[in-house]
Amino acid sequence: MSRWFRHYAGMMRDDKLVSAAIKSKQTIERVVWVWGAILESASEIDDDGRYEIDTAEMAWFLRADQGDLDAIEDALHALGRVHEGRVTRWGLRQFQSDRSAERQRRYRERNKTADHSGQASTPANSGPVTEETSRNDEVTSQSRHGDAPETETETDILEPNGSCASHDANQLKPEHVVESWNDLAPTIGKPMVRDLTPERRVRLKARIAGYSIDDFNNVLAGISRSAFLRGDTGWHGCTFDWFTKKANFQKILEGNYDN
Repeated sequence: MSRWFRHYAGMMRDDKLVSAAIKSKQTIERVVWVWGAILESASEIDDDGRYEIDTAEMAWFLRADQGDLDAIEDALHALGRVHEGRVTRWGLRQFQSDRSAERQRRYRERNKTADHSGQASTPANSGPVTEETSRNDEVTSQSRHGDAPETETETDILEPNGSCASHDANQLKPEHVVESWNDLAPTIGKPMVRDLTPERRVRLKARIAGYSIDDFNNVLAGISRSAFLRGDTGWHGCTFDWFTKKANFQKILEGNYDN
């Protein structure tokens, strides 16, 4: 699951987006799509509104001209919605209190306060303490919608000992994925992987935990047969690090970049 962010009320009636459509000579639907992509990127990067979008890739996805999407981003910049690669006033719409980690911190603080004041941390009539309730000091229950995780980090789906939870964990290793990529890369003009860094290893373990060996084979085959991902159309962003990101991996698997 990707990081959640606030879809602010009034976005579909935002006069600034209408102005951006007029200024860029694009449809309002396309402007809203680009604006949504910018907000998604800022949420995923999680650095006070900083975003990174590839208008060439977006143009391929929308079957549009890259210049049209560049014009939309320029219009949003001129209208003050973005500035120097950041969403302006990001902090006014996205709050620290929205984070599940922050909610859990406040929950623990309340428990500590109750303990120090001599009050029981659970109601007196709550009955026997079960395994479920006894773990409330560690994490809040995810059975309630309000406590659902807001983001899946690369380490969230690994076992506590660092092992992978996938049924294929004993067969598929990060080294195997690197080896397969390095076999493919020279045939499609891509750079080979020299080092399996700790960051890459964590990301690969996360992918292995969620996908089968067949999925990895299908994704690599999808890269090989896609003119866009090979770089034949002028975009060369499909690297090892790019395709192993969850969102990109899933899109390739689903055939979004097939010719």
